[in-house]
Amino acid sequence: MNKARPQAPNRPSTDDPYQFLHEEIAALAIEQGLDVFVFAAEGRLIGASLGCHTQTIEQIAASSSGLVNGARGYGDRAQIGGVERLVTRYAGGALVLLPVNEVIWAGCLAELGRVSDTAHTLSLFTERIMSLVPSEVGLSLPAVALADAGNGARR
Repeated sequence: MNKARPQAPNRPSTDDPYQFLHEEIAALAIEQGLDVFVFAAEGRLIGASLGCHTQTIEQIAASSSGLVNGARGYGDRAQIGGVERLVTRYAGGALVLLPVNEVIWAGCLAELGRVSDTAHTLSLFTERIMSLVPSEVGLSLPAVALADAGNGARR
């Protein structure tokens, strides 16, 4: 079973947390072979692994925000609590979405036989990045920095 690092290393408070976020995303892809994307519940893509295709992952992040907000609305109306995990199964895999905090989520694709292992690895990742992402969405939320990774995203 894959074991992700349980927490992010101590980081100096003067450095850019979004740079550290992108480093953690890259480390997850290298260490676990897991391509992940991080997005705001309002639909904005914050970061993604190199293995995520730019146009596709932006659309998936926007669609994922719709899934998250729909599930939250259902939870509120049915009074069953907050959303802890969303898994959408397809014939060839599954989309796994987990909250980092109230406004930021992480997602990845999983093989059907590895959904639980992938969700566990993604859960450890969300704990590691919790201090690196905003707790409120607003104008200070950064644009995705995929251009630095060489896959042509616009800033």
